[in-house]
Amino acid sequence: MYGICQVNPLPSSPAAAGRRLRQAVNKERPLQMIGVPNSYCALLAQRAGFRAIYLSGAGVANMVYGRPDLGLTSRAEVVEEVRRITAVTSLPLLVDVDTGWGDEIALCIRELEQAGAAGLQIEDQVDKKRCGHRPGKVLVSITEMQARLAAALAARKDNSFVIMARTDAGGVESLASAIDRSLAYVETGADMIFVEALTSLDEYHRFTEAVQVPVLANLTEFGQTPLFDREQMAQTGVSILLYPLSAFRVMSKAVEALYASIRTDGTQRAWLEHMQSREELYELLDYHTAELAQDAQHKKDRQKMVQVRKQPSGGLADIIAGDSAICTVGKQGRGLSYRGYAIEDLAASTCFEEVAYLLLYGKLPTTDQLDAYLQRLSSLCKLPEGLKPQLEMLPASSHPMDVLRSGCSLLGCIEPEHSFDEQYNIADRLLATLPAMLLYWHGFHKHGKRMDSVMEEIAGETTSLAGSFLHLLHGKAPSDMQQRALDVSLILYAEHEFNASTFAARVTASTLADFYSCITSAIGTLRGPLHGGANEATMAFIADFSDPDAAEEAVLAALASHQKVMGFGHRVYRESDPRNVLIKAWSKRLSDETGDSRLFTVSERIEQVMWREKKLFANLDFYSASVYYFLAIPVSLYTPVFVCARMSGWAAHVIEQRQHNRLIRPAANYIGPDKRSFVPLEKR
Repeated sequence: MYGICQVNPLPSSPAAAGRRLRQAVNKERPLQMIGVPNSYCALLAQRAGFRAIYLSGAGVANMVYGRPDLGLTSRAEVVEEVRRITAVTSLPLLVDVDTGWGDEIALCIRELEQAGAAGLQIEDQVDKKRCGHRPGKVLVSITEMQARLAAALAARKDNSFVIMARTDAGGVESLASAIDRSLAYVETGADMIFVEALTSLDEYHRFTEAVQVPVLANLTEFGQTPLFDREQMAQTGVSILLYPLSAFRVMSKAVEALYASIRTDGTQRAWLEHMQSREELYELLDYHTAELAQDAQHKKDRQKMVQVRKQPSGGLADIIAGDSAICTVGKQGRGLSYRGYAIEDLAASTCFEEVAYLLLYGKLPTTDQLDAYLQRLSSLCKLPEGLKPQLEMLPASSHPMDVLRSGCSLLGCIEPEHSFDEQYNIADRLLATLPAMLLYWHGFHKHGKRMDSVMEEIAGETTSLAGSFLHLLHGKAPSDMQQRALDVSLILYAEHEFNASTFAARVTASTLADFYSCITSAIGTLRGPLHGGANEATMAFIADFSDPDAAEEAVLAALASHQKVMGFGHRVYRESDPRNVLIKAWSKRLSDETGDSRLFTVSERIEQVMWREKKLFANLDFYSASVYYFLAIPVSLYTPVFVCARMSGWAAHVIEQRQHNRLIRPAANYIGPDKRSFVPLEKR
């Protein structure tokens, strides 16, 4: 009911925030926790010396959106405020999520962790909640509240993220009921308890004696709880004193009086002594440092624009088209790294799913995270029933790239993206289903049968994408070497900065198009022979040579007639493609395993001739052709395998573009005729 389910792995660990809140509770007894209605107040709280801050549901509803606190704010609205606050302060932030938005609890936890919250407070009212100090509150059963807490605990990825259970039973039923409920919540796993609307110090003392976990007391103004001071509350054993709306109420009253005064007096002069000066504002925000950084960035941007305007020809070669933290290509003419990790290390020591996780979520997964991710992708490979007949209707003569492009678009119709909150889910879904839809179509038209049983078998296993691809293709599980060879190939093809298809995806993303449209754009771009298809062309060239001597003779003839030999050179790398030596090693291993040395020796001779004659190095595509040959992958599927790998990089770039979006709209250098006199149609 409350979504105790596996959720997407996190892009970054929130552990520090949860630990900081727990440390603050231990260091200051009782801990004063101040409510902050916005990011600026968070800075003021930090300056005042508070060790922890609180985002009130009422504060978000009242101050940010001008609504009553009746559960009317959405999860997305609260999460956005959390992101804004945690972006400016390191103070641990506890977040009021009211009743947790029903079955969205698991998603709520994930998003709050990602947004940098230290914990949340969830209450035992019914879904249509009321302020804790108002009459008419209705509570859910203890069992129902335990289900909410169990969902929250199952969803959190870091055990230091605080799950605080709030009970309103003290104001609705009795102190004894509040204690009984809280003990049940603690037994379920709640880290701390928020007890609402107690009215005496003795009640707080009896409550903390019974509950034996950190207890929060809400000292909100104009409520049922008297405004006890810190010294009084320290004697009760309460661990946290919350002032949720004090700043909001003072600000509101002051603003109300200011507005009335200006309307009455016609000036704000009488209020100057009560205002924060411009200098005080600038000092708090470190304005001058930010101004200097902005000036420096503007200088860099102007220099880039000068470079762009001096560009004499099209193609955008060597033009910096944006910032990215995903990949570096061609440093010193040869290097490649994904999020700072050298491709050599990734190819030697990770699997493709680890690399996909790294690209999408920004860090390498732990063992538990990888196991969960493998299980997730395996469970997502099952095709929706509505997609299968559509794939069957695509002609057998279709290019497999057209099948992937159409399949992606069709999946977007069946499982559309409703909001950007779903983008990680869709990225994982496409990673799992693009190979499945390709091979479903391939198997249907080649073998005349549907692959449902094999897909069901694979979906029930924790297997790699490489292993499931070969299993679906050949109808049997691959050997470890075969699986690993394809796995390394997927790693090497996973990402390559602002290449044509990735840039197309980012251009589409910059228009705020849905995720599927972005990926469809990328697939369509890779369909072009100047971007994709090089490994297919390589295979077509080398397949029929009987021996290395015949290959050398053909290469020399091709060069003499100024024909291009595919699989050599690169637009970015100047000295070598670092991926070539890695994929070449796997071509050699597979050649040795199969006992078929012809294709590898032919490929190696061509590589030697191209370097000797033209100083052109082999790129990734060249030896990928022979690797796929040894894996018995049909030539027409070579570029689609590229798609299955690059899906991870495309997805990472779409997400990154959306995070810091500006519409990508370059200028053109007009070379057409000058102003011309218009001639009416009858006189032309």
